[in-house]
Amino acid sequence: TTTGDAEPYFRCVLTWKTCSPFQGAQVFSHHMEEGLLMSFKQLLMDKDPDFVVGYNSSNFDVPYLLRRAASLGLISFLSLGRI
Repeated sequence: TTTGDAEPYFRCVLTWKTCSPFQGAQVFSHHMEEGLLMSFKQLLMDKDPDFVVGYNSSNFDVPYLLRRAASLGLISFLSLGRI
């Protein structure tokens, strides 16, 4: 959400392969894991959020994404932050 707004200004689902449509959200499907990861990074770059929040994201999700990117040779993915 944008500060002060009750509703998200952008809703999306990034998926590997396909999924059913989500009402009120854009679905971005990718046929390869590399494309999915790079789409996620591009989304973060485009939206430039101040915070990314999730349950246990710092201890599991982000390290997992970084390990997958490294194992796939996606060096540019490894710089997810603004710095």
